[in-house]
Amino acid sequence: AQTRSTAARNALVEHYLPLVKNIANGMRKRLVNLVDVGDLIADGSIGLMQAVESFDRDRGHTFKAFASLRIRG
Repeated sequence: AQTRSTAARNALVEHYLPLVKNIANGMRKRLVNLVDVGDLIADGSIGLMQAVESFDRDRGHTFKAFASLRIRG
């Protein structure tokens, strides 16, 4: 996050991709068959990338908590 390098961003996205899948599967259970889980994962991945770009550790939140909100949103 401090270096804003592409390699660091990609490593964070890869590391937290299971979180995206977990959240997407949980949302799919509540939405039944209204939305494809693949679409939820794709949208959640975009939210994860936005979280990586906009996370500010000085605000006192963990990245996982911050990213979870962006992934769901």
